[in-house]
Amino acid sequence: MMEHHGISIPISAGQEITESHAQRILETQSWETGFPAIEGVEFLIAEMDGTMIPIVETTASETDGEEVDRRKTRKISWKEARLTSARTLSKSSLFSEQR
Repeated sequence: MMEHHGISIPISAGQEITESHAQRILETQSWETGFPAIEGVEFLIAEMDGTMIPIVETTASETDGEEVDRRKTRKISWKEARLTSARTLSKSSLFSEQR
């Protein structure tokens, strides 16, 4: 910290702050210890997959009445997309009805 910001902080300060945040999080959490009253299934098969999708943002095609080359103003960021599927062991397809 001294090199970049010109201040000196004790090493233990980070630990104290982290433990303080952790204690507050622990106090606000609620823990469920029982099982729901509804009947469940013996086996549940779940699968999740994700991918990163590029998101392209550009400026308006015209700025102050002048046409802008939008290829030069694009900004690319990434967002994660997730797909989840869950079914019981007895179901062999994603659809419960046969047509």
